[in-house]
Amino acid sequence: MNPNLLDRVSLWVDRCIDVILMKYPARTGLGVILGMALHFVAERLHPALEAFRFVDFNDVTWWQWLAPGLIIMHLPTIALLFKQPSIGNPQIDQALELIERGNFSPTERRRQYRRLIDNVVGQTIEARESQGKVRTG
Repeated sequence: MNPNLLDRVSLWVDRCIDVILMKYPARTGLGVILGMALHFVAERLHPALEAFRFVDFNDVTWWQWLAPGLIIMHLPTIALLFKQPSIGNPQIDQALELIERGNFSPTERRRQYRRLIDNVVGQTIEARESQGKVRTG
């Protein structure tokens, strides 16, 4: 498998898990409520749902309805994560998104990008220097 593709897939999986594990607590809470509501509706429409022979809604327990509720509530976020280009570092991705969404003039936006680049390059140099000291020390 292509290592670049594997990196992108693992990044997407990591982001999706972050979403599900309370990065957006309001959506998660509403997803749980929606799942319980789906369970309630399925219980009340039991006679009508028996017509569907390919799925037995009676065998679905209440906690199994939570997954569809969570997925439905997090669909906009998950779709955004797949559309959004990624550098691979969540902090840099967030900084880029903030610069893009900020109400900056083109000159100020360019200045913000340059500051970000300077910071990243500085951190990279510091990290490499500290690794060199550890290896030689």
